[in-house]
Amino acid sequence: MQVLFTFNGPRKWALLNGLWSVVRDHDYRPERIYLLTLERDIIRAEKFRPMIEELTAAHSFKCQVESIIVPKDDFVMVGRIVMEKAAWERSQGNKVALDITPGRKGMVVSALVPCWDAMDHIFYLNIETHSRAQRPYLCIPQQIQHPHDFVEERK
Repeated sequence: MQVLFTFNGPRKWALLNGLWSVVRDHDYRPERIYLLTLERDIIRAEKFRPMIEELTAAHSFKCQVESIIVPKDDFVMVGRIVMEKAAWERSQGNKVALDITPGRKGMVVSALVPCWDAMDHIFYLNIETHSRAQRPYLCIPQQIQHPHDFVEERK
């Protein structure tokens, strides 16, 4: 099974386009998505659930979305939470990936640093200009989108 950790960041399209890129550009189809969110943003995270499910269904697979509340300013704990969940998923024989596209810098770094070697993939969708980033993936010119898998690029 493929598993994805991602973030409930400040912008809806960053989350959805990051996932869209994970599926289309990297052919990664997570059956379980862990959506890391702050407690104050849990309502917004729950609103994303049907959007995520619709996007995955449009690509002919289903996923289970689980929101994980992470502490606001305890970045070490964010990393620990991701590490523990990722280690459990790997112990079950699952592939584990992290999409850092939608996350706030502090949360991304706190998850990325301790988890770097524990992830099968670390995805990031770089869009050259912010003026066009708040649109659906297919409405952003492909020549300004640069999908990355840092684990693969490091090899």
